[in-house]
Amino acid sequence: MKKKNNKKIRIFYILSFFFLEILFFLYFYIKKNFISKIIFLTFSIFLILILISKTKKIKNFLKFIQETIIETKKINYPKKKEILYISIVVILITIITSSILWIIDNLIFYIVSNIISIRL
Repeated sequence: MKKKNNKKIRIFYILSFFFLEILFFLYFYIKKNFISKIIFLTFSIFLILILISKTKKIKNFLKFIQETIIETKKINYPKKKEILYISIVVILITIITSSILWIIDNLIFYIVSNIISIRL
C-alpha cells in the first residue's frame, strides 16, 4: 500500500513540476531571446529525465540495454575461411538433394505414364 502511495506522490510531484515549469517559462521567458529559451528548455528536459530515470521501469530498461550490449560483445563471428567452407557444403548438399529429387520425380513419372498407357 505504501509503495502505491509513494508512486502516486512521485507522479504528483512530476506533474506539478511540469506545470510550474510551464508557468515559470511563460511568465519569465516569453519576451527573452531564443538562446535563453533553449538553455532553459534544455535544463528543464535534463531535470525531467533525471526524475523519470528514478522510476523502476526505466532502471529495468537501462539494465536490459546494458546486458544486451554486453551479450553482443560476446558474439564470435566466423572467419572468411569457415564461411567459404560452409557455403560450399551447403551448395553441394543442395545440388545432391535436388538431383535425387529429380531422379525420383522422373522415376515416378515414368511409372505412372506406363501404368496409364497399359490401361488404355
